[in-house]
Amino acid sequence: MSDGSSPFDASQSALGYLHQCQYALLLGLQRDEEPNLCISIEKLDDIAFHESPSSADVAKQLLQVKHHINRAGGLGDASPDIWKTIRIWSEAVAKNQIDLDHATLCLLTTTTPTNRNAIRFLSPDPKVRKPEDARTKLEQAGAASTSATIKKAYDVYMRVNKSQRVKLFKAMFLLDTSLMAVDLQKAIGIAVRHAVEPQHRLAFVERLQGWWYQRVIVHLSAAANQPIPVLAIQQQIHELRGQFQRDCLPDDLFKEQVPPEATPTEDDRMFILQLLLIGLSKHRLRIAQEDHYRAFSQRSRWVKDNLIGMDDLSNFESRLVDSWKVKFLIMKDAIGEGCDNHQMAQHGMNLYQWVETVAPSQSALWVRPQFQSPYMTRGSFHILAELLHIGWHPEYESRLAAMPDETKGETP
Repeated sequence: MSDGSSPFDASQSALGYLHQCQYALLLGLQRDEEPNLCISIEKLDDIAFHESPSSADVAKQLLQVKHHINRAGGLGDASPDIWKTIRIWSEAVAKNQIDLDHATLCLLTTTTPTNRNAIRFLSPDPKVRKPEDARTKLEQAGAASTSATIKKAYDVYMRVNKSQRVKLFKAMFLLDTSLMAVDLQKAIGIAVRHAVEPQHRLAFVERLQGWWYQRVIVHLSAAANQPIPVLAIQQQIHELRGQFQRDCLPDDLFKEQVPPEATPTEDDRMFILQLLLIGLSKHRLRIAQEDHYRAFSQRSRWVKDNLIGMDDLSNFESRLVDSWKVKFLIMKDAIGEGCDNHQMAQHGMNLYQWVETVAPSQSALWVRPQFQSPYMTRGSFHILAELLHIGWHPEYESRLAAMPDETKGETP
């Protein structure tokens, strides 16, 4: 903990968990040629790989992931990190959760060993690797330690018979100087570089990681070990790739919860006032608020991620306005002289019902040919209504054009 930090500061632990989760995704991306392979997190170990979903209780590979802000320390012979790892793997051996004749055990750490650290002999480099030397020196350090943590780990380890301890160290590999948390997003981007154009890679990775975090939450919440198939990652990449094609866009808002502040009971935004003019019910007003929120937020994110240009949105809005104009003029022509307020509101309601039910299914009113979420068409009409570019009531201009200018400035 740095000087001046709070004793309740858990930022390093949180960063470690995020690092572990991201690394699992990166490793899954790198092993896409093993279609039956599955990943578990915080079940048998920090990260574990299994031959198939049916072998969830036995690991093909176990990984302990250690993240440190600096590259120094943490790999001494009496290091708690080292001995906690040895204890976890020893317990897995005792429970027959790993087959030491076929499994590999990896300590993946952001730090680097020194020439005084026995753990260096577990390097995958054949010029350095000496598992027996590592075992001998670490056993000596464990036996001599007075640390309660290390003594407990050493006792668990020593309950494994010697032949198994020899195999344990032969299966162990130190993967040092691994990627820091801040570097992992770039590495994931490189792993998916063939799936998306370079200018959209960051937006692609952000959405892939968002999906992965949700998948991990479900995985961690399950009582039983139900590992995540590596194939699921490739399926999600395939899904996202389709959304990033020229005739489509990613849909980030379809399932997103609309925050309460986006649907206030007292709402004096212009598009709401337009709907009140035609007597829309409160339940349909709420749907309109949600559509507006989703369309506005999604469009803003597309622009931020450079997935769509303002010219594209302008052309999309022009199509909406042109389609509305034809319907609006037909409505105006149908209004006879002496039409009262109720009748005019009903005409406006009929026009708005077209927006709710018919317009979203018309391909000419989609922002892209393969982006067909109805909220985008409906919500974009509300964005235009907010700016008084369109309206529903036959006399919306005369009744609402005098509203204060500060209520009319919403973009994109």
